[in-house]
Amino acid sequence: MGSDNCQAVVVLNGDFDSPGQFYKDIINESEIKLAADGGARLYKDLGIDPEYIIGDFDSLTEAELDFWKARKVNLEQHPVDKEKTDGELTIDYCNRLDCDTIILIGSMGGRFDQQLANIYLLEYSLNLGIDAFIREAELEVGIIEESKEVSGYKGWQLSLLPLDKKVNDVSIYGTKYDTEGLDLLRSYTRGISNRVVEDVFKITVGEGRLIYILHDDNTD
Repeated sequence: MGSDNCQAVVVLNGDFDSPGQFYKDIINESEIKLAADGGARLYKDLGIDPEYIIGDFDSLTEAELDFWKARKVNLEQHPVDKEKTDGELTIDYCNRLDCDTIILIGSMGGRFDQQLANIYLLEYSLNLGIDAFIREAELEVGIIEESKEVSGYKGWQLSLLPLDKKVNDVSIYGTKYDTEGLDLLRSYTRGISNRVVEDVFKITVGEGRLIYILHDDNTD
């Protein structure tokens, strides 16, 4: 892992339902800017140049590729028939760049299988020693392996889904339904639909990995 706490942003080829300024802020706050294939279109729409575009480029036209070539953006093209998705290839590139953290945007919307695969990119990243998060204006998804302490989500809905068959000794503090030493099974829905009620909440895990989903479902 990088020694300078390097954050990368990876724009996937999904839907972009959050305000443009939300995406601009995440991109501009990241040291390394990458796009997975058609995710490059968001950069063009925002008037920002990515440093790298990775993929088989089946979602980009020749005119779009020529545009980025003229902008001196690094393009890494892979065969269409390949064993990894464009998202995985882009995560691999982040690993080569020694990134510590990856923010994924454009991962939701479209085909359900692609959305689910994008969630699994979080585990793919974690296996490489990289913390990765899915971010949208009203959504954050990540993985907890040992502990996580977060501020700024008071009032948001919180759900916990076991990534492993069983996650042992889960403790939750700062939510409507706090608990200590709970075991969560993947085949049950015990961890969904909690609510953050404090300015800071904390989750600890004794053994296993949890997917956490934070959703701002407030309508006022």
